[in-house]
Amino acid sequence: MSSKSSQLVHRPSQSYNRIANPRDHAPALGELPSELIGQILRYHSEDKATISICALVCRVWHIEASRLRMSKKELVRYQDQLDEFFELLKPPYSGLRVLPIESLTIRSKESKADFDVMDNFLHWRTSDGLPLSAVLTSITKLTFDSVRVGELTSAGLHTLTNFERVTALELDWVTFPYSHTLLLPIIALKSLELATLRGCRVGTVTRGPTFTPTHERLKALVLKDASRDVLTVFANGIRYRKGLRALHLAFINYRVPIDVIWESQELLKTAGPSLDELKVEITANGTFYSEAEEQAFLDMLRLPHNPNLRHIILDIVAEWLILPFVKGLTMDTVQDLVFTLDCGIISPDKQTYWAELDDLLASPQFEQLKALRFFLFRRLDNRFVDELHRLLPRFSSRGEITEAAF
Repeated sequence: MSSKSSQLVHRPSQSYNRIANPRDHAPALGELPSELIGQILRYHSEDKATISICALVCRVWHIEASRLRMSKKELVRYQDQLDEFFELLKPPYSGLRVLPIESLTIRSKESKADFDVMDNFLHWRTSDGLPLSAVLTSITKLTFDSVRVGELTSAGLHTLTNFERVTALELDWVTFPYSHTLLLPIIALKSLELATLRGCRVGTVTRGPTFTPTHERLKALVLKDASRDVLTVFANGIRYRKGLRALHLAFINYRVPIDVIWESQELLKTAGPSLDELKVEITANGTFYSEAEEQAFLDMLRLPHNPNLRHIILDIVAEWLILPFVKGLTMDTVQDLVFTLDCGIISPDKQTYWAELDDLLASPQFEQLKALRFFLFRRLDNRFVDELHRLLPRFSSRGEITEAAF
């Protein structure tokens, strides 16, 4: 199933109506003093409309610019308030001028904002001219959520390039004007290893012969509710120097369009023999409107172009997909098969279905299979679980059946 979201922000319970001077005590190495945290939280409460700065557990800090409802003129006020916040970190806390923030999220709740949120934020400078990347040198994860993206300027891209420790980028519900602008932040982050895109869209696809960039370190790609154009960008618009190692495709609409399936297959071909883990999530329970869509989806899962796959996860799938999927596996390298089922009580005709699956998994082709796991998406009748155990006796040595706790 889809990965759990980040831990919730925990605020200290005590009141900060009276705040001690943060200059009274020296901070512990790598930590902000509680008095300074108090000022940060108070700062947030006094300006709810522009920026909230919250402390997360484990010294992971999270800056969230939310509810940006401002014009270009008001953007100056926003930048001034950022300067005001960073004034809290002046000497004697000189060591804290470089903020110990590991996760940075920029979120805009106003989709009609008439300025480029991403590029403007990347242009921000401290009052003495320091760029954002010089202050936030500990960032390892960068997230843009529901922001407007235009043509990223060279200055904005230069700021991204200087985030040298960022290994994870998440883009949620971001619409890019052109296909090449989708790749710009990914290419700019040289140390990037994981890119996650959720609900992203491309306005215009750049077609014809173009320069195809190569990323040196990107090895894991998560595409959730991706449009055909987004899939095309990652299938044909970029090369992976070390090859993709992990790919997660999530189809969360009520149907899986055939053109999306075709582009997903092209992306699997691009990943090629380097692919070690594949996760396919179908939250619509494998809904297809035609036999052509069903067949195209199964063809996509034949995976002849990924001969070294060891870990395969089919998440929230209809049970009818499992047997034809297993039959279509041509590689003998699979060590881990995980299925999350969304189904009901086994009927007499399904007993034959599961028995055939059991026999198939006992064949020499699956000698390398070390883990076979079934997660049941719903709380189902115990008879269903008992029947699975009866039909798949080898679970006692090679796998497990787990009922999801909902």
